[in-house]
Amino acid sequence: MVGAAGDPNATLSGLLSLRRGGRLVLMGSMTVPLPIPYTTVMLNDWEILGQFMYPRSAYRRLVELVRNGLLDPTAVRPHVFPFADLPEAMDAAAAAGSLEYVVVKP
Repeated sequence: MVGAAGDPNATLSGLLSLRRGGRLVLMGSMTVPLPIPYTTVMLNDWEILGQFMYPRSAYRRLVELVRNGLLDPTAVRPHVFPFADLPEAMDAAAAAGSLEYVVVKP
C-alpha cells in the first residue's frame, strides 16, 4: 500500500524480493512511474496486480447492506469542525478510531 509515493524504490524492493511465481499486489498511488524490469518479471513468473482503492461494485454492495438492515450507518460517528478550527480537526483526524471521521466545514 502506497500513498502518493514519490520514490519507486520501496515498491521495486518489494517486487525484487519475490520468490519465483510470487505475486505483488499494488494499492494506492505513486507520483512517479514504476520502472518494472520486464525480463526479470517474465523469467521469474511473477504476477503484478493493481487496484486503486475499491472495486466499482463496492459502493453498490455497501448500499445493499444498509438497505437490507445488515449495516447500521449510524455507527460511524462524524466529528465536524469549522474551518477556523483546522488544527484541532487535524489532531482529531490523527486520533480518530475506525468508526470515526472528521469533516471540516468552510
